[in-house]
Amino acid sequence: MAEEAISIKGTRHGLVIQLDPDKDFAQIKEGLRKKIESARGFFTGAEFSFQENVRNTLSGAQRHELETLCLEFGLVPQQEVGPKRAYRNSKSGAAGEYPGLIPTNGLLPEEDGIPCLLLDQSMRSGQRVEYQGHITVMGDVNPGAEVVATGHILVMGNLRGIAHAGASGDAGATIVAYHLAPKQLRIAGVVARSSEQKRTGEPFPEAASIRQGRIVVEPFITKTDRPPGKKTHVRA
Repeated sequence: MAEEAISIKGTRHGLVIQLDPDKDFAQIKEGLRKKIESARGFFTGAEFSFQENVRNTLSGAQRHELETLCLEFGLVPQQEVGPKRAYRNSKSGAAGEYPGLIPTNGLLPEEDGIPCLLLDQSMRSGQRVEYQGHITVMGDVNPGAEVVATGHILVMGNLRGIAHAGASGDAGATIVAYHLAPKQLRIAGVVARSSEQKRTGEPFPEAASIRQGRIVVEPFITKTDRPPGKKTHVRA
């Protein structure tokens, strides 16, 4: 927060927009616009709220401007996050085996009835999560961490560890991350390792899927909105 006017944190209740009270409003508004634009549609449809102290930092009119900006990008407002909505780890059922795991329905499309497991924290080296269904990580998957799902995997942060989607053999599974720089990707029985080519510029959401027997990675945006120069690349 020392250098950026805005930061966005993914939680199990949605996105929480945090701002630096030492920045002026123009910097805050422009920072929010750039932050959402850099996500290239990744936040579209996500519920959002502002950190609790926003009322003491911004006027009602300024807050309304930020809310309107979020709505323009397809974000959905929710009630203010306060003490009654403190973020707690679930310790019941299968989730209790790993702090921060919360079984949930509806976070990912579930036309097939597959459940989704929500991890409300980042994963450190040495940690491993395996689930019969979809997995969403509301944070980073750091080097040395591993996520294994029989369905899709969604990482609302940096994916730098190992991700294995479609672990039971589903070649139609996908892996999506806000910043995709994994040590290894696996979808069903197909394996791809990290590319040696260094990424330049701002990170943007990407999706990995199987195409013609190989894992391909491409921007996680619609074809009509795809910026020039963001080409599909193959990892083998």
